[in-house]
Amino acid sequence: MNSIRQGVERLTGLWILSSLIAGRGSRKLGYLRKLNQLRGSLALILEDLSELEDLVDAQKAELKNKIYIQELSREVGVDILEALQPPPNLHYLGMSGYKGTQLPVWITTSLNYLRVLNFSSFNNFSYLPPLGKLPMLEELEISLMDSMNFWE
Repeated sequence: MNSIRQGVERLTGLWILSSLIAGRGSRKLGYLRKLNQLRGSLALILEDLSELEDLVDAQKAELKNKIYIQELSREVGVDILEALQPPPNLHYLGMSGYKGTQLPVWITTSLNYLRVLNFSSFNNFSYLPPLGKLPMLEELEISLMDSMNFWE
């Protein structure tokens, strides 16, 4: 599936949605709101999201309520990451293309089961916060983060 179509929110029993391109027009993240049975892996590619309307839509997706998703990859490219808090039982989180300067608070406060964390292509990122609050973290992958110069 390349993009979300209106009406997909009625598929409340949907288990598998491997990837999703969300952006302007009919491709809204809010359509994920009622899809709480999604399982396994989900790759989110967020295009052209930057305005307040998109922030509200991202909050409507309620990713943190998708408790059966264990792997989440995001091609971010936007500064609405705080609104896209994943479910707390996530095992893998991959993020690429983030344009912000700091990570959202939920990275170190609500992902107690996270085992693998992958950051790639954070162009404006210079500081990595302490990750000691992630008790299950086994693997940290960092690539293409040329401006990063400080890690606690």
